[in-house]
Amino acid sequence: MSQYKRLVFIASIILAIFFVQTPSAQATNQFATCKVDLNLRKAPNTDSQIIQAMPKGSLVSILQIRSGWAKVLFLIEKDNSVTGWASSKYLEVYRPRKVRYLDEEEIEVEPTYTDFTLRIIDVNLKCKESFLDNSYDSCNVCIEYAIDSQYHGSQSPQVFVEFDVELESSGHDSLFPKRDSEYIHESHYINQSSTTGYAEVDFRFNSILDKVQRVKIRDVNGRITDVY
Repeated sequence: MSQYKRLVFIASIILAIFFVQTPSAQATNQFATCKVDLNLRKAPNTDSQIIQAMPKGSLVSILQIRSGWAKVLFLIEKDNSVTGWASSKYLEVYRPRKVRYLDEEEIEVEPTYTDFTLRIIDVNLKCKESFLDNSYDSCNVCIEYAIDSQYHGSQSPQVFVEFDVELESSGHDSLFPKRDSEYIHESHYINQSSTTGYAEVDFRFNSILDKVQRVKIRDVNGRITDVY
């Protein structure tokens, strides 16, 4: 089945789900391909049951995004599909190129995801101590990043990026470390080969209950979410 036919078929399944099974649900109208062999899980966490293995290059429809996880519809065969959760950092949003007509003889290809690359340059963690005792009230994660462009058209496209940050914290009396996740969205108008930016993600702790004394960064992920 061609890529276009697969898109049309998956879209028809989404419409059927939308109008017949769950009238209140809304799809994101985005398609993506798996950048690696990827597990489809029952719930949005790595401990959840694996319900389907999706080979690298598989095409899926994104139904919902939730803090680093995507609820997707995966077409196994022509009349067989399954819905589950997959890590969004391993999905690359699929967006067919559009053509803009400048005049009767000249055309220009619209910018798309494949024209841009997101690089994380540096990550810094700063924490603020509580006035009451030797614990932390909050922490700030500063991400320095660059968006590299291979787009050579006349437009100044707007590129949207998203970062997920996971912290691990513990106190003097903690039996197990606690993990917290936050995410942030940024956007830039790109008119040069490389554009740098900074994103700051804030974490706040309840110093009375948590007594956080040790903090470290578990994971930082960034992705391009849209291009206009």
